[in-house]
Amino acid sequence: MSSALSNDEISQGFKEALDVGVKKAIDMLGTENGFLNDQSVKIPLPDSMQQLEKALRSFGQEKMADEFVTSMNRAAEQVVPQVSNVFVDAIVKCHWMMLRVFYSVATPQLRIISKKYF
Repeated sequence: MSSALSNDEISQGFKEALDVGVKKAIDMLGTENGFLNDQSVKIPLPDSMQQLEKALRSFGQEKMADEFVTSMNRAAEQVVPQVSNVFVDAIVKCHWMMLRVFYSVATPQLRIISKKYF
């Protein structure tokens, strides 16, 4: 009995892992403070509004600047669950392409590593 996985099994596993990852990200980001409490995804004011933010803060209007940033992030938190199907559909449609890219990048590196160490 062969222990090697078939291309279909690898593809299905890859798709399922991406699907689970996207669903977990959506669950985390689609909650209150999902964006605000994570600096890696928090939405700041656009560059075009940075001077306005500095001016507001210099005039003691920190609360107004903070509320605007909060409102943008709250909007994102509300939208993420509604567009989750877009992300999942994209994964279903693109997983073969991603798998091919992975194989094309990883295969030469794995050959080099295996020749060097094994």
